[in-house]
Formats: sequence, C-alpha cells, structure tokens
Amino acid sequence: MGVKFFGQFLIEQGEIDAGGLREALERMDARNRPLGEIAVEAGFLDPAQADRINLAQREGDRPFGEVAREMGALTPVQVDEVLSIQQKNRVQIGDVLVELGHLEAERLPALLDRFKADQAPYETEARTLPDEFSDNELAHHVLDLLPKFCMRIARVRVKTGFGLPLSKLASFHYNVGVRMNGDTGLQVTLVADENFARKLAAATAGIDQSKLDADLTFDGLGEFLNVLCGNVVAILEREGQVVELDPPQRQAALIDGIAFELAVGEGYASLVLATA
Repeated sequence: MGVKFFGQFLIEQGEIDAGGLREALERMDARNRPLGEIAVEAGFLDPAQADRINLAQREGDRPFGEVAREMGALTPVQVDEVLSIQQKNRVQIGDVLVELGHLEAERLPALLDRFKADQAPYETEARTLPDEFSDNELAHHVLDLLPKFCMRIARVRVKTGFGLPLSKLASFHYNVGVRMNGDTGLQVTLVADENFARKLAAATAGIDQSKLDADLTFDGLGEFLNVLCGNVVAILEREGQVVELDPPQRQAALIDGIAFELAVGEGYASLVLATA
C-alpha cells in the first residue's frame, strides 16, 4: 500500500513491530480524547448532552464546539477551555513510541523526515482525481468527508490514497454500496476486511463488537455510508442541486470504477467510486 500512517511506515522500515504499534496506538487514543468526553469530565456537559451533540454532528460537517454553542450546551468560554485541554494533552504516535521504549528518541526526527518525503505525493493539495471524476462534485465531497466521519463516528483514522484500477483491488469480506442519483451520479462502495468492518460498524450502530454478527456488520457499514453520503447530498442541495440517495446494497457488484486505497489504523479497506 502506498498511502500509510507513520506507524505503518515504521513497521515497513523494520523500526518497530506490530505489537509495539498497537500498544502505542492504545495509549495515544487514551490521551487524545474527544471534546465531548473532556467536556463531561470538566462538568460542562452530562453524557446525554454530549451524545446529542455527537448525533447532531452526523447531520453536518461541523466541529463539536460549534454545534455545542448552537445548541446552547456550551458557552464560547467553555469551548475554548475544552479545546485548550485537548490540545495540551495531545500526543503524536512517534512521541508515544519513544516513551514506551519502542523507538530511540534520536532517530525520530530523521524517520519523520523520511516518512514525510514518502507520503508527499498523497497530500490532499497534491492529489488530483482521475479524469472521469474531475468534474464530479459528489466524488470530491465523498473523499473529503470520509476521513472526517470515520474519526467523528468511530475514532478511526483514515487517509485516502490515489485511485487504482479494480484489478488492483484485494478481495475483502465486506462490501456495501450506496448510489447517489442526480444530474451527476455516483456509486460509492466500501470494501473492508473483518477488523475494519467490525470496528466501523460497531461504532456507527452504537453496540459492542462482541454483539455483532455478519448481518449487523453489514447494517452498520450501510448506516455509515448513509451518514457520509447523506451529508454530501445535503451540501449539494444547499447549492440548489437535487440528488437522491438509494438504500445501501450488500455485496454491490464491482463492474467498473476506481478503487481508492485507504490507510486505516487496524485492518484493510478501500473505497470504490463509479459514475452512475
């Protein structure tokens, strides 16, 4: 895979092993807490209020603090305070790996430079879509919103790589697609292995992974695509364009389209886009 996170890069370089990365990611996630959790701990919100704000975020691509202020749940001063707490405690994966003894501190700067050079072609500002999607607003919005909603809904980090022919797409267990119909249409299909699919589906459905069966996993992935594509539809409707969203389809046929590789913290996934 070309697009990757720093931890994956370090494994490929033989600097750390998968167990060390897993330990570091768990510690990083424990420290890099979402704003709602921080606001509850500070006594500014109760858990039910935080949940309502998180749910409201699914209806629009807006920051937690902005939604909380609009709902009258947090004052501007309180939002600034929780943002300050979040930023003060935020840690990066490289620093955590050093802290845990999986990486030598003096090697970190050089490795970061090598990683940035390796990933430079995948930076958003440097990446262009294939010709067939260059004028498709739906495709641009889907690829822009996907990482945001993966983090917002499931706290799953995602980076999107370049588009590849379907012949390069690996075989995955889960495959769920949604079609958007309008003046310009788009078929969006998420394919994923067991690890990624279950994590995303459980978070979307709000249930524990241990309670997921195959049907619930498919349903959770379908609901995630509904949220993602529903926000794209809302953006275009505000611009005066009419777009209809079809129900999710399991094991959607992958006849044509472009597969965009996804770098994810755990498991494997790709997003397939096809004109409709």
